[in-house]
Amino acid sequence: MISHNFQRRIRRLCRSLEKTEFDAVLIQNPANLRYFIDDSRPCLLLIITTNGDVFIFAPITDVSEVKRQTQHEVISFKAELDMYQRIKNLLEDLRVLKIGVEKSYMNASMFERYQSKILPPPFKISDATSVISKLRQIKSTDEIECIKRACSIADQSMKVGIDFIDEGKTEIEVAGEIEYSMRRHGIESLGSPTYVSSGPRTALAHGLATSRKIRKGDIVIISISPSIQGYCAELCRMTTVGRPKPEVKKAYAAYAKGLSRCIKSAKEGATLANVEDTFADSILKSGYRNKFIRPLLHGIGLDHSETPIPPGHTEVEDAPDVRLLENMVLGVGNCGLYFPKFGVRIEDTILVTKKRGVELTKYGRSLV
Repeated sequence: MISHNFQRRIRRLCRSLEKTEFDAVLIQNPANLRYFIDDSRPCLLLIITTNGDVFIFAPITDVSEVKRQTQHEVISFKAELDMYQRIKNLLEDLRVLKIGVEKSYMNASMFERYQSKILPPPFKISDATSVISKLRQIKSTDEIECIKRACSIADQSMKVGIDFIDEGKTEIEVAGEIEYSMRRHGIESLGSPTYVSSGPRTALAHGLATSRKIRKGDIVIISISPSIQGYCAELCRMTTVGRPKPEVKKAYAAYAKGLSRCIKSAKEGATLANVEDTFADSILKSGYRNKFIRPLLHGIGLDHSETPIPPGHTEVEDAPDVRLLENMVLGVGNCGLYFPKFGVRIEDTILVTKKRGVELTKYGRSLV
């Protein structure tokens, strides 16, 4: 197990909160719970005040275990309404009124409930998503080590999957073989589902594995995201059962070329938009206009897809001029090239350094 300095993370959060209107943040997103207290069970709720006070709300069934894992105060509850009443009582006692919440994690109904019923005026509820997500963008040495381990498992398990592919095997069988390999190597969970698509199904942007049997001449695309201590890797490769058709080879070469240029350009100081445009421009110059979907890259860490993310993403938008910093980790190659009867996709996990992006996933990109 790799140890992380959670107290340092909490201190960094407090310093960030001092620059805002917030008196405290209320955290429920499992990824953020893991980031600050190393406990991602979904039934927990965490409050951190600007002064550095930390309170964990846990169901009475889990209190003993939570207490063994933390030095912070743990407050038990028996039911959801009981938890919310205890939260309100605590904040009133602390005289904390301006509360930041993870609006991007909540649905609209829940956010409205916080404002009108759970913590009504004089409490003021506002979105603090960006405050927390910015803290997570630059990875520590320990975080990078976790991601590297996940990437190593991705490389090994991708080989297992590609070696297993044969005529008559189903996509589900291939996915199962890969997931079994990842589990054997020690992953705790998956950052995203294991995607295996074959033949015409490779034209889907998200080809979940089905019972379709792989046939001679098929393209097969595999996308995997193993997770170690919560930290994700991302790796996507494609292969063919038999010789690839000329149009497939041409599209694959164009995408691989764009990916290589993108990785090289992902250095400290480069804007995220320019790095993505390096990829897109390369594809356009190869003649594949309107054949790809953005974003072509995104941050990766405790979430499979997290900030920094280029403009236009459906969940989170960063400013167009957001600049890459050393030790950010990105998934590059997201989405792919798509045609009526087939698709092309290659994706890697990379580390931003002062000089260029460095591949953390190392499985070869040759089209077999």
